[in-house]
Amino acid sequence: MRHLTLSLALTLSLASCAPAESDDGDGDFDTTGADGADGSDGADGADGADGADGADGADGADGSDGSDGGSGEDPVDAASLEGNAYTFDLSAATWVQPAGVGDLINGQLDQQLLIGVTSTSGTEIGMRATLTESLDSSTQDPCVTTSDLSGDFSGNPDFEISEGDLGIGFGGVVISLRSFNFEGTFTEGGETVAYGHVTAQLDARDLAPVLDMGSPEEICDLLPLLGAACDACDSDGESFCISTELADLEGKLTEGSVAEVVTPPDGC
Repeated sequence: MRHLTLSLALTLSLASCAPAESDDGDGDFDTTGADGADGSDGADGADGADGADGADGADGADGSDGSDGGSGEDPVDAASLEGNAYTFDLSAATWVQPAGVGDLINGQLDQQLLIGVTSTSGTEIGMRATLTESLDSSTQDPCVTTSDLSGDFSGNPDFEISEGDLGIGFGGVVISLRSFNFEGTFTEGGETVAYGHVTAQLDARDLAPVLDMGSPEEICDLLPLLGAACDACDSDGESFCISTELADLEGKLTEGSVAEVVTPPDGC
């Protein structure tokens, strides 16, 4: 029953993803309004290529949060980060995509993300990711296998982890965030991680049993009616993946490190 309720709630929430249409007087509906190519969020608008959040804006390639500008935080002692572990409450993050379903998704997240730093070497950083036992616990869940990730640390204290798969607790089960890309900044001398930003793919083949739907095709057939779509999965090219983006992630330093779990112990 819980899965059926979740499925219905997801359906209703996704309806808000549909693009707004306005009549321009010629009998046709125009979808190039405030969020269109010429609107405030479009290519030339406030959030577009030339706008405040665009390539030349405050968050763009030349801005304070861009690829060249960095976060502006002071570098940290890379070696001192090794062995550190950080908890991230995904339910407190901002879900940018899929649009309009953040409250629903956050209500189903029942574990924190736990990421440990395993190595730092020059311009590279290694991390190990898993889940905590619950949302209010920082203790590693021994029943969840870990994911070893590596990425760029040339912008110390900024880092970027890319091209990995990561499990998250959702509705009482673990599902995968595929093509996981994670950017963040170590602050306060490595005591916290700020400006966390995640992009990934949710595979409808993983979601179908969680949402108590008969097949992944049912999910993908529904999405276009609601202004969303299943795209090609990076893993195999099959069109079953939903683009996911989270912002405003914050990591808190916790005790201990993240132990490797390849095979969960008996009793899990």
